[in-house]
Amino acid sequence: MKMKKRSRVLSAFIPQQFTRAIRALADPALAGITILAMTANAFDEDKKEALECGMDGFLSKPIVMEELLAALQKNLK
Repeated sequence: MKMKKRSRVLSAFIPQQFTRAIRALADPALAGITILAMTANAFDEDKKEALECGMDGFLSKPIVMEELLAALQKNLK
């Protein structure tokens, strides 16, 4: 899947599709990159879907800086 640098995600389902595609890549360095969901959809089902598709973390908006930093520290070690 090729993306333009300035493309924007308009569908709520596209992030899950891209996450699955990234996780399926043959190169372990690329397939293992950290992916964090950042969304205004804060329901438990949204978090469950994000984590089930292979995202490493879930943050709901408005983003709390301490939570973002903690998620980055946890996943970028």
